[in-house]
Amino acid sequence: MRARPDYEFVEGATSDLCFVARGETLEGAFAAAAEALLAATLDDPETVEERERRRVAFDEPDLELLLLRFLNELVYLRDAEALLLHPGRLRVETGDPARLDAE
Repeated sequence: MRARPDYEFVEGATSDLCFVARGETLEGAFAAAAEALLAATLDDPETVEERERRRVAFDEPDLELLLLRFLNELVYLRDAEALLLHPGRLRVETGDPARLDAE
């Protein structure tokens, strides 16, 4: 069973999905954001079984763009390939560029 990720949904000024994700590390915060996205998609994200793994790797100029690209990729995989994914191994590196490697 997965640990409860640290996120909460909040009211936004727009109709967009708004949440706050926290983690003790950058990886933890990115994982919590991915879990929030999954929770917004399903009533019970724990029902998602591990059947397939995907690896994604990105470079972006800063962490905010890196997080946005990661979440957009999860939305794309959900919409285009009907994949609902829990974040597995995550590595986030700060710098120029910021980097993410996830499975």
